[in-house]
Amino acid sequence: MKVTPVLMDGESMVALRARRKTQTRRTRGLAKFNEDPNKWTLEEVRELAGPCLYGEAGDLCWCKETWLEWVEPTPYPGFWYRSDYPCKAQVGKSATGFGAAVKWKSSMFMPRRVSRVTLRLTGVEVERVQGISIEDIDAEGCPLGQLLTPTLWWPDRWDGINLKKCPYASNPYVWALKFEVLLENVDSVIERMEAVR
Repeated sequence: MKVTPVLMDGESMVALRARRKTQTRRTRGLAKFNEDPNKWTLEEVRELAGPCLYGEAGDLCWCKETWLEWVEPTPYPGFWYRSDYPCKAQVGKSATGFGAAVKWKSSMFMPRRVSRVTLRLTGVEVERVQGISIEDIDAEGCPLGQLLTPTLWWPDRWDGINLKKCPYASNPYVWALKFEVLLENVDSVIERMEAVR
């Protein structure tokens, strides 16, 4: 079984923890196809892409999110996660909101032991980002009561994350990852899976 980290932003973490997000789309490993996506057919990319770097059905991904660790003598020791708190602190910036200065750490530097959400992959396939269905947009975590329709929310959401490298307008190839959300650390999930073998 493959175990791989996956970066998630705050909006995605909120949707994951509410179990509104059961899919994600990623371009990692598809850069050569996305240099000129219209040069390739979907069938060619599926044949030539090789295995997904995140794994296949049955593999695990552990979510990396913005976090911090407060240690004694602070009044709130332990791990804290940015997506849980409405204060306006940015990654690497200090702010107050808990009665003390807060300096969030980037998700890129989250160690595996601190992760609290694991994704068990149930399906992996290559598709074009604009080929997404309304049902899949909902599974991407489209907020309930969203002012934009899902078909307007999705391009805006995609470009909010990927505009510089793979803008929505270029219709890049993506890995469509479908998963079950497990609200626990990946090592706990593995331990539990091994216990039932």
